[in-house]
Amino acid sequence: MTDPISTGARSAAQRLTAQHGTGLATAVEQAPQGQRSPTTYLDPTALGSLIVSAATLAWTIYNNLHAKTDRPPPPTSSRAPSATRSAKATT
Repeated sequence: MTDPISTGARSAAQRLTAQHGTGLATAVEQAPQGQRSPTTYLDPTALGSLIVSAATLAWTIYNNLHAKTDRPPPPTSSRAPSATRSAKATT
């Protein structure tokens, strides 16, 4: 299996040989092969920060949508309170 990073570097070096000379392709071939560690591309702190940021964004969106949702008004009675009706009936 070929390394996509090495393949891309070789391809780019071949295209840029006309501008930068043949030394570029040689330098790319002489670069250390297989000395990258798995942690080169994965930083646990950055991954944790990304997860926390995504959760914070989701929570903020949820709260904003929840606050802006139209709620039906509380039920109101069209009848007047009984004390007012009885006062009007006696007059």
